[in-house]
Amino acid sequence: MVGSSGISGWFGSLRALGTHRQAQQTAMERLSTGKQINRASDDPAGMVAADTFKVRQGQIERLIGSFERETARLGATEGGLSVLQDGMLELQGLVVRAANTAGLSESERAAIDVEIGGILAGINQTVQTTMFNGEQVLAGNTVDQLGRVIVDGGYVSLDDLASLLREDPEKAQKLVESAVDQISGRRAAIGGRLRSIESEMNTLREEFAGNADVLSRIEDADYAKESADLVRAQILEQATIKAILIERENAERVLDLIAPGPGPSDRG
Repeated sequence: MVGSSGISGWFGSLRALGTHRQAQQTAMERLSTGKQINRASDDPAGMVAADTFKVRQGQIERLIGSFERETARLGATEGGLSVLQDGMLELQGLVVRAANTAGLSESERAAIDVEIGGILAGINQTVQTTMFNGEQVLAGNTVDQLGRVIVDGGYVSLDDLASLLREDPEKAQKLVESAVDQISGRRAAIGGRLRSIESEMNTLREEFAGNADVLSRIEDADYAKESADLVRAQILEQATIKAILIERENAERVLDLIAPGPGPSDRG
């Protein structure tokens, strides 16, 4: 009976020793990786939840990247439109001056025509040279496309401004005003889209931060807890080893007690 109990205690101590050593390995692994889930067996449900959050985080990063590229493109477009609008406003002033035919000499009118031609050429140059990733972002804003109003049953554009200014100064002014309104409307639309993008990006960033916090709670190791678990497992390991040594010494004493003594032949 004593022998059976001793053997049972021996194996129980060995199992406890293995448990304490495994606990040490787990704690050391978590401390070294910083993660409490290092394989599926650590927490199957937690790993599934973490993977779901990681997929969503990747989606959010791609969406934010897309919005950032769109923001950069719209910024380049709006900057180019701003230059065009400055030219339009300057053009508007020249047209008003030219429309006031009283007091203007022919040479002054010719000088205004040259200035108008220079501004129109500058608009086309800006449209052709304003690029983003190799794309002309101001396409559709050349002088033959801006302003377009109906005159005598047909469309005219800024390209026709010089001749229209001599024939009908009032319509020439309306043509330039129409072009200014076009540019202003396009800038306003871009401004609205940029505000919408900013709002969407802020929402995505908040979701990303919230997901990161949850993911951290699922995956990241608690250093204080793991350090305490490691120390506890080490202490229990040492205590179990001592218990095993004591049990072995007790077992050896029992064996010495039950060992048969020397027989008559041994004494003789």
